[in-house]
Amino acid sequence: MDLMYVVTSSQSASILLPMLQASQRRGVNWGCFFTDDGVEVLRDTDICALMSDAQSAFACELSWDRFESGKRCPISLGSQTNNSAMLGKAKHVISL
Repeated sequence: MDLMYVVTSSQSASILLPMLQASQRRGVNWGCFFTDDGVEVLRDTDICALMSDAQSAFACELSWDRFESGKRCPISLGSQTNNSAMLGKAKHVISL
């Protein structure tokens, strides 16, 4: 994976969306991991739509239960183990 986005803040949506769109336009192989209140970014339907282009996309299951309890997660739920595995494969990491 060329680029991994680690989304840790609910305030990241306005930054993440144009970065994902640029990655898509450039044909970059990318992935996302959402954790802490960063899982709230998945409320944005435009961001969720772009997740289908990700090589890997996970939301931390514990964070999802904490901040979005009772709602269906639009991407796969995972753990910090998934985060670590993705980080190990990423050439570059952007943490938001």
